[in-house]
Amino acid sequence: MAHIQTSTASIPETRASYVTEEVVGFYSRYDKIQAPEARVIETLEPRLPSMRMLDIGIGAGRTTALLAHRVKSYVGIDYSQSMIDAARQRFSASASNLDLHWGDAASLTSFADHCFDFVLFSFNGLDYLPANLRQDALNEMFRVLAPGGVLCFSSHNTLNIPKLLRLRWHRHPRVLARRIMNLVKVRWHNRDALSRLQEDLLTLRDGDLDFEAAYVYVRPTAQVRTLLAMGLRSVRCFALADGHEIPHDELDAETGAWVYYLCEK
Repeated sequence: MAHIQTSTASIPETRASYVTEEVVGFYSRYDKIQAPEARVIETLEPRLPSMRMLDIGIGAGRTTALLAHRVKSYVGIDYSQSMIDAARQRFSASASNLDLHWGDAASLTSFADHCFDFVLFSFNGLDYLPANLRQDALNEMFRVLAPGGVLCFSSHNTLNIPKLLRLRWHRHPRVLARRIMNLVKVRWHNRDALSRLQEDLLTLRDGDLDFEAAYVYVRPTAQVRTLLAMGLRSVRCFALADGHEIPHDELDAETGAWVYYLCEK
């Protein structure tokens, strides 16, 4: 593996938002499974019963409910202790193969090398980390993944950014006014980043958490190059809308909001 160096660590600014009662309550109720997630599970189904799994950024347990009963052993971590507490309460009656605890994706120091067969970081959790921690997290996921193991994560797509800058018409004046105001805010909060849309990786405030949080957006072809440079192989990409697999030579035409990446070590 070519270990890609990164800069000094810093604390993700979204962390404080994910301990509030309102946000924890929302994720405790949210159980929607996205189309590419269903596709990944279908792809891995024959292997799951023999897999030791690390699920990163579990929130209140959306993916825990989906996967914990399918795998040999399951470890779920999140950087919000409040989310972990909610997940523990939710799964208190079915904890035979569950290990849920606080953890930092950029520093998985409590785990030995090569100790998991399946590492998942869903719901763009990798993008919640500051850009200078992104590669640290990828390096750590690679380190704990066993040879032949599988890594899966999703990420915001820079090629979707132009859609954030378009006004969506609505015949109701109040709705239209809200959309105009939101567009103004998007442009204002990202005035520097929007002058660099040709770059492979950008940090944007897209309106989530009332523009308090900044997330990384990455060009899909650049993300694939990074994964291959790390020594990962068989990198597959899946579209958010319907879960279809996107050929590498079509990634520059993929404008969906997110892309799911599935690869092997």
